[in-house]
Order: sequence, then C-alpha cells, then structure tokens
Amino acid sequence: MVCQRCSVFNEDGDQFCGNCGAVLSPGRSPANRAPVSPALPYDHAMNAPTLAQPLSPAQSPQYVSPPTQYVPPEHSPSVGWAASQGSYSPPPQATWADMSLNQPASAAPSSAPQRLSASRKRRRWPLYLLLFLVIFGLVVCGSWVFLLRPAIHQSVDGQIRQGLQQAVDQIPGLPPGVPSGRSFPVATEGQIDDYLAQNINQLAPITNMQVSLQPDVMVATFQAYGFGSTVSLGLAVQNGTLVAQNVHVSGLLSWVESSDDLTARFDEALSQVPGKLGRHLAAVSIQEGEIDFTFASS
Repeated sequence: MVCQRCSVFNEDGDQFCGNCGAVLSPGRSPANRAPVSPALPYDHAMNAPTLAQPLSPAQSPQYVSPPTQYVPPEHSPSVGWAASQGSYSPPPQATWADMSLNQPASAAPSSAPQRLSASRKRRRWPLYLLLFLVIFGLVVCGSWVFLLRPAIHQSVDGQIRQGLQQAVDQIPGLPPGVPSGRSFPVATEGQIDDYLAQNINQLAPITNMQVSLQPDVMVATFQAYGFGSTVSLGLAVQNGTLVAQNVHVSGLLSWVESSDDLTARFDEALSQVPGKLGRHLAAVSIQEGEIDFTFASS
C-alpha cells in the first residue's frame, strides 16, 4: 500500500504510514492513486500552509511549527542588535583627494577664467598706480599754482623789497670834489659782503649770502630753508636812472619769484640811488671786484 502523502510503500494491513503517519486509504492501488504534485521550491515549501492530518490513537500529537519568513542577514534584527553592542565605527569620510578625483572633468575649465582675471588684475595695477600719480600730481600742481604760490610769493616779495630798501637807505653821500665825466668806484665786492654780514639777521630766512662782481654782471648766492639759490643781473643807466637788466634767478627762489618780479623790485630800489648820491648818473659799469659810476655834469 502506497501512502498518498509521502508515496512510501507500506504493508497491506497498515492503517497508517510508517514514514509520515498519514492515514492509509485501503482499496487503492498504486495505479489508481492521485498523482503526486512536484516538489515545490524551498521558499514556497516554507510558506505553504500545513494541513492538519488526523492522528491515530497510538500516535501522540505532534506540534508543527509555523513556517518562518526568510530574512537576509543584513536586515536581521539580531545582526543589528549584535552590532550595536560593540563599539560604533563611523562610516569612512571622503577625503579632499577623493573629492578632487571625483570631480567631473567639466569643472576644471571653470577655474581658467578666474586665473585669467587674476592675471589681468596683476597687469593692470601699474596702470592704476600711474593714473593715481597723475591725478595726485595735477591736484598738487593746481594747489601750488592757485593757493600756495600766491601766498608764499607775497611774503617773499615783501621781504625782498624791505631788504633792498634798507640797503638803499644806508648808502653814504659822495665826498666833495668827485669829477664829472670820469669813472668813480662807488662800491667794492668787499664792502658789499661786509654790509651783508652786518645785516644778515634782517634778511631771514636768507643765510650765507655772498656777492661776486664780475665784468658786466653781479652774482648773488644764498640759501633759504637749506636750499641754495642764485641771482645774477647787470646794471644800466636809462634817462639818468639806474636800472637792472638781464635778471636771472635759479634754485628754490625761482619757485616763488620770477625774473620779472625781481626786475621790478631791483628797479624800484635802484631808482633811489642817484638821489642818495646827490648826483646825476651818466653811465655805470661792473668791473672785476667793483662797481664804477660816471657822473654827469650838473
């Protein structure tokens, strides 16, 4: 007799299968028994419902455990619980090198415009500096021409006028018996230097002033605020009046006093010399180391 459940052959008189304990149905031959269903896969066998089979009095009831659902190891609660009991290890963090390697190739060209703009800025800063210097120079020149120079010129021009006027006031009169029509030395280089040394305090801020008499030219050198200056001029007689000619100035004084300004100051002072001498002038000449006057007949 064949068991309809497990297809195991049993004795003809057996009522229950010796293998699975199922009730044997007598009277069926192996030819008439129902076909046995093919074996199911493991997962279907686990999930297939268990049919209750009648038990014989001689057999004790057996407990059939319900099928369990297969859980992959990575999702098993026991695995997570066991892992949580140990020390926690954080997932590896991506390093800067990994990030740079993972960057797409299209991101590399984006840094090229930044490098280009930076190089352009480095090349342009000399132009910006030059432009700043030009603007700064224009501002300084404008301030000097329209604000500082007029104020300094007025002060320096007043000091020059005062110094020349003091020199004219100290000119002594001529001794009696000076002939007319003949050259007469009225001043020497030594006399002029002695006068300047005695009145140097009244010429401040001018210091170290010296006068050199050369043929047809008188040269005066001095310092002001530590900067040297030079003034050269010639002398002439026009309509009986002593005037200055060919006035030239260089050095620090030229910044605030032009040659025309000095010519006007010299002419103003020299026009008073004939009146101080008490004689009319016919001619004047500058010799080596002295100044000679020729007086006209009264």
